[in-house]
Amino acid sequence: MKIGNYSVTIPMQEMNQKIRVTQTVARRGESDKEEVTVKGLPAPKPTINEMDTDDTRLTGRGVPNSKVYVKIPGKLERHVDVNGNGDWYLDTGLLNGGQEIRVHQELPRKLNSEDAVINVKQLPPLRNSKNRLCWFKSW
Repeated sequence: MKIGNYSVTIPMQEMNQKIRVTQTVARRGESDKEEVTVKGLPAPKPTINEMDTDDTRLTGRGVPNSKVYVKIPGKLERHVDVNGNGDWYLDTGLLNGGQEIRVHQELPRKLNSEDAVINVKQLPPLRNSKNRLCWFKSW
């Protein structure tokens, strides 16, 4: 008897479903049952566009007509719809420089994606201007 790999085509199964597998060999009978758990594939990781301390809207891309989950620790956690073009946004108000933002994609029949992570970019302070506002009086 040769030992080797085999494959069988079956209908798509739900994630975490158990499948029992046996082997039957002529004149030897059926093997012990082995149980296999259907593993899920992760959803694709969404993107987050750069954000700085002057921005009040977080934007990015994901799978069209799905959802992403946005977490800004200490500020908010929220599901956001991805439109038909694959774009999503969330009004956040002003955020502090260095504030971490985490986003993952959630799709039916898929594991959640890895987190996409960015930190809010701190803009430099404005410089004092040497130009002064002057009042002119015309005579």
